[in-house]
Amino acid sequence: MRQAQERYDQAAARQESQHRRTRELSACIDDARRTAGPSPDDHELVSRAKDLGLPGLLKQLPELERRAGVVMEKIHELEGEHERVIGRMRREAAEVRRDIVGHASVVAATLAMARMLPEVREREYDFVIVDEVAFALPPEVLYVASRASVGVTLLGDFLQNAPIPPEQFENAANRAVQRWYQQDCFGIFGIRDAASARAASGCVTLARQYRFGPAINELANAVAYQGVLQAARPDVRRQEIVLVDVDGLGEELACVRPGAKGSGRWWPVGALLAQALAAASAGDSGVPQVGIVVPYRLQADLVQDLLNESGANPRIEVGTSHRFQGREFDTVIFDLVEDGRRRGWVASGTLEGTRYEASGLRLFNVGITRARRKLYLIANAAAVGKARTGPLRGVRDLLVGGEIHVVRAADVLRLPEVPADPVAGDIWRALRGHATLIDLYDEDILPTELAARFDQALQDIWLWSPWVGRRSEELLPYLRDAQDRCVRVHPVILPRDKVTRHLAARHSELATQVPTTVYMWDEHQKIIVIDRRLTFIGSMNVLAHRPGTRHEIMALFQSATLAQRILEHERADELARPPECPRCGKQVRDVRKQADTAGERRLSWMCRTEGCGWTRPFPDRKGTRNQPGR
Repeated sequence: MRQAQERYDQAAARQESQHRRTRELSACIDDARRTAGPSPDDHELVSRAKDLGLPGLLKQLPELERRAGVVMEKIHELEGEHERVIGRMRREAAEVRRDIVGHASVVAATLAMARMLPEVREREYDFVIVDEVAFALPPEVLYVASRASVGVTLLGDFLQNAPIPPEQFENAANRAVQRWYQQDCFGIFGIRDAASARAASGCVTLARQYRFGPAINELANAVAYQGVLQAARPDVRRQEIVLVDVDGLGEELACVRPGAKGSGRWWPVGALLAQALAAASAGDSGVPQVGIVVPYRLQADLVQDLLNESGANPRIEVGTSHRFQGREFDTVIFDLVEDGRRRGWVASGTLEGTRYEASGLRLFNVGITRARRKLYLIANAAAVGKARTGPLRGVRDLLVGGEIHVVRAADVLRLPEVPADPVAGDIWRALRGHATLIDLYDEDILPTELAARFDQALQDIWLWSPWVGRRSEELLPYLRDAQDRCVRVHPVILPRDKVTRHLAARHSELATQVPTTVYMWDEHQKIIVIDRRLTFIGSMNVLAHRPGTRHEIMALFQSATLAQRILEHERADELARPPECPRCGKQVRDVRKQADTAGERRLSWMCRTEGCGWTRPFPDRKGTRNQPGR
């Protein structure tokens, strides 16, 4: 009985345990029933995994991990051996180099390495030959020349870029500094032009060149070499120089601007044309090398940014004339950054002037003589036509003689089909293929393009349009939608009393629905900047242009560099923060130029509340629209 009772108790405990387990499983079954089962996509995923053999691969994973561990151990051993070899090389490299250099018949080194490496500077040489000596600082040339026991030969071009002195010596008045750091080696020997080179004792002029044909040779002679240079390639076609004239593209596109920090110059049109021409010249692959030469680092940075954004051919190189000295390219696009309004570095070039003016002629000479086959010059033909001296005078003379082919970019852009002129046809195809342009004659394209861009805006929209007219009906809803998405919208338009009566209603509607509107007196800019990356710029009043009126062009740039420069130049930093008048407490929205205490006219906030008259000038910033006369 006792044993039976014990067995009974044990069985009862097991039964209770099974009941609990049954309840748990029932709850799991209920949960599973309430949860959706595998979807068709789940079944398809499992089926694809089986078809690909993934379960079998999973079984192989442990063995693969074991084998990978063996390989990683071997890699670790090799890395250790590599470190030991590198250490040995570091210890023995100096002695090896000393032995190699000490027994070498010919040693080649840069000027910097010739004075920095002990094994190079501590041995003597029978002869020293210095190449590209025009770009070398005389003290460095003097040092390497002192290592020669028999003779020294200096090779270079006395009309190429001079060396750039250390910053502390740039404008020093000390005569010794001027002699050794503010001129090149040719200047020390009195060689400054072709005539003085022929007269100099010990100087031999190599007149025949094999790089470019007769047209570029003639231009180089007219600007720099005074007829000394001879082309050894008479077979090259004479029409190897093309002037791309930017006149007629509108001030916003084709006006040269100073740098925001007061150094250098830049303009949008040069970047647009250079990028398009280079992309068309480079093609897709296995093509000739293309170089874009500019006078200023500011412009080089802008062009490089456009090329990066467009995914351009890596064989296209961009740089200043100084960077490309000694280089050559099949095709050179030389953006002169000259609009005819203010004389730039190139237009000021002359050997008879200051050091700055002489460097302007030299950088032009370097730029044009980098080309083997084709040379494009980008400039305003009006600047060339009125030139009386310097490089632009040389271009003008060849234009008159028919040696330079002129293509007016504004005319090419307005043609619906490729022109008959083959040179203009090449440029037409380049611009149509690589530049995003909006033709105002097409009423469907423009509003759709702008509306799509406004809809995609995430950060801010800046819009300079002096007049507000019919176009505002189409675009204002998209600007309101952008505001509703917390996108900052900043229209800049003419003040109310500057618009005609029939446009007053549209003008007031924009200002009412976009309260961040600013009124700028004497405004003429036609610009849209979206999210600080996308820039529409040209000659069209985007809020007022009427279809069928004068043909205009707007270019679309995708470049953070250009957008930032435009916003800096137009003083977006100040326009985005209209002040409150400290006298009357009203929000100030008007901007106009006012004379300061020195009589200079500067952009200023102006309260137009009756009887107030409070003004506050914009903070001074070099290279912006705030500057006097800008």
